[in-house]
Amino acid sequence: MKEDTPQDVIRAGRNASVGLKSMQFALQDTEAIAARMQNSEFAGRVLEFAKKKNLKGLAELLKSATSKSQVQVKSVEDFKIEVIIMTDGKQYYVCIGDGCHHHSGKKSPIVFEES
Repeated sequence: MKEDTPQDVIRAGRNASVGLKSMQFALQDTEAIAARMQNSEFAGRVLEFAKKKNLKGLAELLKSATSKSQVQVKSVEDFKIEVIIMTDGKQYYVCIGDGCHHHSGKKSPIVFEES
């Protein structure tokens, strides 16, 4: 078994900081999307794309709410939307809506996790 050194602790902290920064950007963009979804005009446009099953158009609409992330819509139904937020070379799975569940099975209006 290897004995840890202060450099190991420093490296772990540095790597965690980089990961948290990426996560912070993606969370901010997810929050921006959720905030825009509360606007009735934006919500109407979301539903138009959803009814047409136009996931690419919906992704572009959601992207308009973000600062720097790329957005890919995986699915939208019964109003639950599943998207992938890509920022700083990392991908995050986001589910917003009534049918979202954590891996534990617990129901939640929002699920955010690195994918």
